[in-house]
Amino acid sequence: MPILTMLAFTFMMVPDTGCGKGIFPEITPTITATTVPIITPTATASTPTSTASPLPPGKQFSARGTGIQATPAVGTCSGVGCGASSRHCECLNFTGTLTSSVLGNSTWTAGITVNQDDCTDTGTPGGFCCNGDGVLDITNGTGSSASILALAVTGPICVDPNSSTNPALFDSSLTANFEILTSGNTGKYVNTAGTGQINLVTNGTDAYLTTLGEINLGKP
Repeated sequence: MPILTMLAFTFMMVPDTGCGKGIFPEITPTITATTVPIITPTATASTPTSTASPLPPGKQFSARGTGIQATPAVGTCSGVGCGASSRHCECLNFTGTLTSSVLGNSTWTAGITVNQDDCTDTGTPGGFCCNGDGVLDITNGTGSSASILALAVTGPICVDPNSSTNPALFDSSLTANFEILTSGNTGKYVNTAGTGQINLVTNGTDAYLTTLGEINLGKP
């Protein structure tokens, strides 16, 4: 049983000085008039010309996709130490395909690390939200010609107690902000930037992804 589901059971069982004085002698200045020559400038000012290329205009983009969720793994998806208060983290991995108004048909993968120690009850028995973060990669093309667009995502992942009468079958959803990681982009997405939001819903096996944001397609 996934650890998020085990947490759902747990939430259901637990109730809700002046100058010129002193050591410095006072000095009376002598003023001498000096004639200042007048210089006639010979150079003419010129307006500098910028050679920098303007950034391409931003575009609104959206994407929709489906996929599958792998069996949850203990620890973080990146392999670094868990930052949860009691060091309990879980890694959720996803793979799938998507279509986008700007990116075209692509594949996607995601690794989301969930903090399992510092979750909060949603109010309905069995419902709670934990914080999650990770990276979602959108890949266009295959092999050496593949281009990767990397999205850093951060937001709450919640177990929905209204999705089923059986706690073992509760759906989970990640609603997160994303920022395009220019350092993680490859191929035609090098120098691409942007921000937006994603929504990822999973029942533990099947996953559904939607994204909406602003993208600036930089030139490699």
